[in-house]
Amino acid sequence: MAGPFFIQKNKEIWGLSAASLYPFDLALREGITLSFMSQIKDLLPDPPVNYSVSPQDSVAKAAQLMAEKNVGIVMVLEDLRLVGVFSERDLIRRVLAKGQPPEKVLVDEVMTRRVVIARAQDDPEMCLQKMEDENCRHLPVFSGEKPVGMLSIRDLMRYILSLKEDDLKMLEQYVTAP
Repeated sequence: MAGPFFIQKNKEIWGLSAASLYPFDLALREGITLSFMSQIKDLLPDPPVNYSVSPQDSVAKAAQLMAEKNVGIVMVLEDLRLVGVFSERDLIRRVLAKGQPPEKVLVDEVMTRRVVIARAQDDPEMCLQKMEDENCRHLPVFSGEKPVGMLSIRDLMRYILSLKEDDLKMLEQYVTAP
């Protein structure tokens, strides 16, 4: 899948997806420049937000962090190395539904160990495909060996929606142009 790109003309930026119908020969004649935005790092907040817990932390401590930061998942890091993730789903299915006290259960005992990651330079379509293939809603994002954030399916949907809105705006302006 080709990555999305932006058209810039007269300080206006229009987002386009590969499926857009903009006449590119006209764009080039009019001096419109095309620049690709196809990396996940561009979707992450700056500075990066990265919430994590230790495998030796209690589930209660992890849940408290998640509640304070209003997130549904945290990375589980040991010596700055990803060893898993802990999510609301882990809390409900592996702790609460089994009647275990969150204060006495370690994250290591109930975390999700098989984790699919994204690289900061991955394109959004690749990440969406990873989520679909692996049936997951979050991807920890890494730049080299350093965790730089957590990408959610919601982040990708907002991004795709913004591209579609920009496509419609651009097409409307093209159709109504003199």
